[in-house]
Amino acid sequence: MNGGRHHRVDVTRSISLKMRDDKNHRPYATSTEMKSKFSITDIKTASKAVGLNGTALQFVSQELRTESLVFKAVAQNANALKYAPAEHRTEAVLLKAMSAGHYVLPHIPADMWSEKLALKVVESYGLALEHVPAELRTKAVVLKAVQCNGLALEHVPGNLFTLPLVITAVLGCGIALKYAPLEFRTEEVALLAMANAPESFEYVPAVARTEAVLLKAERLPKIKSMIAD
Repeated sequence: MNGGRHHRVDVTRSISLKMRDDKNHRPYATSTEMKSKFSITDIKTASKAVGLNGTALQFVSQELRTESLVFKAVAQNANALKYAPAEHRTEAVLLKAMSAGHYVLPHIPADMWSEKLALKVVESYGLALEHVPAELRTKAVVLKAVQCNGLALEHVPGNLFTLPLVITAVLGCGIALKYAPLEFRTEEVALLAMANAPESFEYVPAVARTEAVLLKAERLPKIKSMIAD
């Protein structure tokens, strides 16, 4: 009995060390070789392993990759999401992975997206709008994304642009002006953007470079060089 327990600990420790070596980019065994050598087939060892390093989920036999084990794995390391069975990439699991790292977004299955999930995701990370399926980029979703990060304006569908949305974006991040359609780069919007980020003057079209805008630019040393003679 004790021999089995020690074997589980040794396997877990070996995997943990191997994963650490891989993280440091040392030339150890390939992932395929490691999976062959370190296949985890009991739940106790699996739980211990993913608790130490979530990406150890890749070594766990498929039948043991339950939703609870997947949740534990992504809580430890968001990268573990790519080793989770599709049926266990639930909203709870996805949000837990998101809280650990936004780089998991490409691993969200297309059929898992919903407007509710999109709203939750962009509320904490506006630039996630890029990964939201086009049909779910609704007025509510794009507004929430832009409120979180003005630069999300880059991923707003053309038919959803409005003056209030653009103003919200540049108030949060002046450089977002570069993603606004020309018709919304008005004097009013330009002044708001420049107050937030002087360098946004670069994206002010000639027609909007009014006396007020140029006067504002003259008072901002950073952008004097951008003003045409």
